[in-house]
Amino acid sequence: MIPWRLRFSGIRDYVPTVLDLSEEHDHILISGPNGAGKSTVTFCMGGVLYSSKVDVEGLKSNNLPSDQTWRAKIDLLFKNAGKMKVDAPQYVQFRLEIEQKPGDPIKREFYIEEGDEIDKWERTTKFTSGGNLNFSEYKNQVLYKYAVDPDAFYLIWYQKEVNQFAIMHPEERFRIFSEMNGIDKIQKNWEESKELVKETEQSLQEAESKQGLNKMHLKQKKMELDRYHDRNRRR
Repeated sequence: MIPWRLRFSGIRDYVPTVLDLSEEHDHILISGPNGAGKSTVTFCMGGVLYSSKVDVEGLKSNNLPSDQTWRAKIDLLFKNAGKMKVDAPQYVQFRLEIEQKPGDPIKREFYIEEGDEIDKWERTTKFTSGGNLNFSEYKNQVLYKYAVDPDAFYLIWYQKEVNQFAIMHPEERFRIFSEMNGIDKIQKNWEESKELVKETEQSLQEAESKQGLNKMHLKQKKMELDRYHDRNRRR
């Protein structure tokens, strides 16, 4: 699954935007001064994938009049190619539509669209907060059916945090990196497994020791029984 195109409208104060990412073997660099929209692009990617790292309300313009309805749309198109090819048509698009009327909470609807031609979708699936196909199901399909991790695929860092990360002590940097990628949990599980193995080995040693004592007692009782039978034969 290769990111192929990003489109958004109604996001902050930016005009409707289309980003062409369509090269299988190229890396795309998005650069620009502060305020150019680099973070907004990343937030849009995370938002349309229902990433827990993105607050959709942060995509709303601060200059929108309080009596005006906010409507926004984001779609992220993938080409089903490369090493992470999945069981799906050639193109898969994830779409988020947002609406917030004055005084109302934000209404979101997610869509997954599939087809062998761009924008000529053979199948469209809608996900809503109150339906059988809800947001959790949407995220599960993004993650497990289409092999796109909404949180890990688009890791969001602010410039200030990046600078702090660069000058950190290596041990502190590794600690944060471990937390980000779950290495700390793996290490914790490994330590717990080591303790469990240690306790199991100790229990095994205790059991073997008891078994040895029981064998000695059994041997002693057998000798006593043999002596008893021997005395009875002599009478």
